[in-house]
Formats: sequence, C-alpha cells, structure tokens
Amino acid sequence: DRSMAMTELQRSMHTERSPAGEVGFKTQSLDKLLWLFLKLLHHKNGLERFLAQTSESHLKSELSDTESQIKDARERKAADRLVTSLEGKRTTIEERLANYSEAVENLQILQAELDKTEQKINHICEVGMTSRDGSDLSHQIDGVADSVKLSEQALAGLDLGTVFEDTETPPPLVSNQRGLMEFQ
Repeated sequence: DRSMAMTELQRSMHTERSPAGEVGFKTQSLDKLLWLFLKLLHHKNGLERFLAQTSESHLKSELSDTESQIKDARERKAADRLVTSLEGKRTTIEERLANYSEAVENLQILQAELDKTEQKINHICEVGMTSRDGSDLSHQIDGVADSVKLSEQALAGLDLGTVFEDTETPPPLVSNQRGLMEFQ
C-alpha cells in the first residue's frame, strides 16, 4: 500500500509550473529517496518474517529445559562432554533470545524511520510543487538520506545488508513513466 501511494509522486512532480531542468533535478532526488524508502520496506518485511518464524516463548521453554538437563547431568555426575555440550546448547539459545529481542527493537526503529521518511517524502513533494528553490529541496532530501544512514547503522547487527550505498544508482522510479509499478 505504501509503495502504491508513492506512485502519486510521479504525477505531482510533473506540473506545468515547473521548468524542465527543475523537474529533472526533483525527480532524480526523489528517485534516490524513494529507492531508500523501498529498501527500508524490504528490510522491514525481512524482520517481520524472521519474527514470525521465531517464537520467543519456545526459545525460553527450550532454555529452561536445557538448564534442567544441565542440572540433572551434574547431579548424576554425567560425562563432562555431555555437560559441555548442554552448556553450549544453552549459550546458543541465550544468543538466539538476545537476537530476537534485538530484532524486535530494530523493527520498532525501522518502522519509525519508515514513517518519518514517508512524511518527509510527502513534505518534499509539497515543497517541490510550491517552491522554485531547488537548493531547499536538495537540503531536505540530504537530511532524510543522512537519517536513513543512521538507521542503517542501528540495523547493521542483523546482517540484513545495506540499506544505502553511496555508489549505488537508484532506478528511475519517478522519472520513469511506469514509476513504481515495475516493482510490484
């Protein structure tokens, strides 16, 4: 739904009041911003899939069972290899629980960043339709790109790949006649 709403940007950027060069500048800037937005949506979907496939309560139950097994093995004076193996299992489960908690927090951060970026895109379009000052528009787009980079740093621990690379050229989402429809 969000990406469909962004297709309306294509129409709003091609007003009769805007000189051709200014439209080109605006659409290139919006292409970059919309590409970031789509990549953020992609990462949000990845986090949601991860959280849907991982059960925190199941992990906590496994941790409790494993701790009981360790206690039982020690009381029975079981082989050190068994205790070591169970302790390794416990450590792995604890790491998975920590990763789950981090994913929940990162999803909240990502959702907030998406909401903020969507509002910025809408604002930039409104400014683009009412202002002839290209430098003001460029400043606002750069500010959004910087905030996306900060969010990417917060999400880097999940190894979801990069959200933004300076060397990457965004596809022509706004300047292309079909716009975002190609990405459906």
